Amino acid sequence: MKKTRKITVIGMLTALYFVLSALLKIPVAGNIKLDLGYIALAVGAVYLGAFPAAFIGACGVLIESMLMSQRGIAFGWIAMNAIVGFACGRVLVSTPYTPPARFWLKAAAVVILSMLAGVAVKTVIDCVLYGLAPAVKIPTALVAWILDSFVMLVLGIPISLALKKRLKKLF
Repeated sequence: MKKTRKITVIGMLTALYFVLSALLKIPVAGNIKLDLGYIALAVGAVYLGAFPAAFIGACGVLIESMLMSQRGIAFGWIAMNAIVGFACGRVLVSTPYTPPARFWLKAAAVVILSMLAGVAVKTVIDCVLYGLAPAVKIPTALVAWILDSFVMLVLGIPISLALKKRLKKLF
């Protein structure tokens, strides 16, 4: 893929991440929401690889927290999305053409483990920066881990694979 096209696609997916994440969060309970921005992150991970996916996730969150958040920049969430994007992009970019059973096994493992690592890093950063007690943050972090993994596995990766024919022209 030409560099200009790749940069354009990364920018479009970053903007899509922002739009989906900022405007289309589905409330589940209290302050917990399904973040549909992970769909754009999954597309970036499957088709562009580790560094572009990390950039899409981190910059999408940075833009959202700068424009939409009342608390300022969410450093923990930026780190989390960079970890998830990098890990998923590293594993999933080379596997969309492998047999389906093997692909889904790899996808489930990398999404669940990278989300867990990302949520752990986010929790530590939030506890340190905002002076929160871990006992307060951990329950919501575990729920976020489950919901974010769900969005990426049930919506993000299937949509990425469904778009394979359309995106093949770009890539």
